[in-house]
Amino acid sequence: MELSILINKFSITGRLVALQPFGNGNINDTFLAIYRNTFTETQVILQRVNRNVFPRPEVIMANMHAITKHCHEKLEDDAAKGNDDRVWQMPRIVKAKDARDYVVDEKGEVWRVITRIMSAHAFDVAQGPEHAMECGATLGHFHYLVSDMDPKSIADPLPGFHVTSGYLRAYDKTLETVSAQELLKSSMEAKRLAKFIEERRDLALCLENAQARGELRKRMFHGDPKVNNIMIDDVTGKGTAMIDLDTVSPGLIHLDFGDALRSICNPAGEEETNLAKVVFDEDLCTAFCKGYMREAGAFLTDADRAYDPPPAVRARAPLLPGLPERERLLQDEDARAEPEPRARPVPPLRVGRGARALDPWRPAAALTARRARWNSSRSTSRRPATRAGTRTSRGSWASRPCGTA
Repeated sequence: MELSILINKFSITGRLVALQPFGNGNINDTFLAIYRNTFTETQVILQRVNRNVFPRPEVIMANMHAITKHCHEKLEDDAAKGNDDRVWQMPRIVKAKDARDYVVDEKGEVWRVITRIMSAHAFDVAQGPEHAMECGATLGHFHYLVSDMDPKSIADPLPGFHVTSGYLRAYDKTLETVSAQELLKSSMEAKRLAKFIEERRDLALCLENAQARGELRKRMFHGDPKVNNIMIDDVTGKGTAMIDLDTVSPGLIHLDFGDALRSICNPAGEEETNLAKVVFDEDLCTAFCKGYMREAGAFLTDADRAYDPPPAVRARAPLLPGLPERERLLQDEDARAEPEPRARPVPPLRVGRGARALDPWRPAAALTARRARWNSSRSTSRRPATRAGTRTSRGSWASRPCGTA
């Protein structure tokens, strides 16, 4: 079915004038649709929900309906009471003409339309402490919005994906194979990865153990709170929305907290191939934590706070989300069963404060420059133009100007 015919099945006001690929998301097929009439313009996002990632897209849409309905009502109530310091946003599902939340094409693929968050962009890397603080505030506010939702009301979109013990069980099973044992004898990289996991095995299970003891309880959490899923208002420079809601699920919000730190506190970004540049910036961590607690502090319990990383161990927070990748690297090597493994190295995390965390080759002036880029990028008059779907350099506006996955 042609996309122009497909999108015509949704209730959108105006005449379709453009429909083109959009963003750099790597999960769902995403298109920007622009509608106009004589006095206004509407921009929406058309997406095909990827069955290879989400085998039950109808469940994903039911989740999104419940989550957005709950959050929109809460946002409107808070705004009416004057409780907000900004206009918080969240994408809205555009109904199909048959009143459903999606359309199924002739191949059985599920398509949806959601509103685009206008005058806001996401960055591929943290631009400085101010940006990190706004990222923390945005995630904290999202956690606040869903904090009173019943986790049982939402189906887990990716069962087991955030269960660390499951990864450890798969890893232990892999270690029992002959090829894994041979690999550990022949590869220094495999030995280092195995040592990394064993040194952190108890730490990796601390949250699940606390939940089993009843100290922590499941809440709703985002599931993928990386830096380019956090929208920043073009005009005010403040965080305005979390996007990519497909992964929202019941679980422990601490996993979101740690995963966000992993993404935001690495100034080199997730796509950096020079591993010598991959560091954990404590200044970005401190700023993120301040922003997060400002928005989430009211609903967190004493037990929640007890398992938030204190200053002395905050640098270890990203290690929990990082364990599955290290396990998969070793399992991939076992699957290839080659005598000369070619595992992609995962270096030990280097920690530091501010510019000192960035490596000796980057002088202290780099931190000042990064902050300056963040401040200057808040001015739309000086924002460099970017083409949707094109990765931009650090300091430029990112290539994900709305909710793409």
